[in-house]
Amino acid sequence: MKPLLQKLLWKSRSPWQVWGAAIGLFLGLFLLLFSLQIFWDVQTLANGASDENLLVLQKRVEGLSGEKSFSEEEIANIRAQGFCQDLAPVRSNRYELMARVPQLGFSTLLFCQSVPLDYVDIDSSDFQWSEGDPFVPVVLSNDYLSLYNYGFGPSQGLPKVSADMLGSFFFDFDIRGKNKRKTYKAKVVGLSRKFNSILVPASFLEASNQQFGYEQPKVSQLILQTDNPFQKSLANYLEEKSYELSRNSLIGGELKQGIFLLLAFLLFLATAIISLSVLVLLLNYRLLVSQAQSDILLLLQLGYRQEQIAKVLGQKLNLLLVYILLGVFAILLPLKFGLGYLLSQEGYAIGHWPHFTVLLSALFLALGILWLNRYMIRKAVQALP
Repeated sequence: MKPLLQKLLWKSRSPWQVWGAAIGLFLGLFLLLFSLQIFWDVQTLANGASDENLLVLQKRVEGLSGEKSFSEEEIANIRAQGFCQDLAPVRSNRYELMARVPQLGFSTLLFCQSVPLDYVDIDSSDFQWSEGDPFVPVVLSNDYLSLYNYGFGPSQGLPKVSADMLGSFFFDFDIRGKNKRKTYKAKVVGLSRKFNSILVPASFLEASNQQFGYEQPKVSQLILQTDNPFQKSLANYLEEKSYELSRNSLIGGELKQGIFLLLAFLLFLATAIISLSVLVLLLNYRLLVSQAQSDILLLLQLGYRQEQIAKVLGQKLNLLLVYILLGVFAILLPLKFGLGYLLSQEGYAIGHWPHFTVLLSALFLALGILWLNRYMIRKAVQALP
């Protein structure tokens, strides 16, 4: 009986206006869900320095400047400023350090640094060292891995290295200083999104500097934690003292703000497209009810209830909405999976599946549109004389 009702109610009705609105609804839903997913991915990627407002502070270098370390008085002065929530030293090696990677067949001079354990963005249990340990744990910047894979490696004919593969390599730390030499085994135990550096445990750096360092370690960089890295008082203080921020410290925050502005625009655009598309669909269905008035009145006289007719009229829109959602996720799921896979190869873990809020948003929108459709059609049928 329902197919006969469908044919009767939809006879001589052009589907093109409905399909045009359906395409608009498809684009709007895709933009909205994709923007939400990118929002959560950016949140995941930017959960390092920018979220904690950690800045790397150093003295400005002009020309062939000499030592640019911070004195105890300067550190105390910075700590007393209103913009400073916390301050910690970044310490560096004071000896010659050569890294050799036998698996890749290359060696290079390096530097290493240490920061307080609380600031390292990996599991602290993996970043411990004491004399006699089989290897020195190393935390490498994500940027360094990218520079190797897309710069140094190809120029030297070396293979690319994924983040997972990097953790399986042991390499040699050759240290020279004070007419002494020693080789330590080292291993990358994690990648950092906070620090553009090569980090080793503070215990290792302290012991090696004491044994091989040419001079007493000095603090040439500081980790500054602030509630707002863009405040005017901080900028004025840096200018007055001829200090500067390591640019990497702010790039994450600036990029994140720019992306969020773009996402806000896309969300607004997607909401407008969805609203207009739903409006066009509902107007078309209202027009359908008006054009089929004589047929509907005849069906009512034959004993059909208004609820039955309204249900039959809404079934096509329900089915159309299911097809639209399937089409959106048919594009969104492979896109998200591919993006997650590519970023995982560079050490960024954003997952391979959509965030649960994306799925909830799709369900909420679908139920809202279905309810609105059913309500409007029932009202239109009930309004018939």
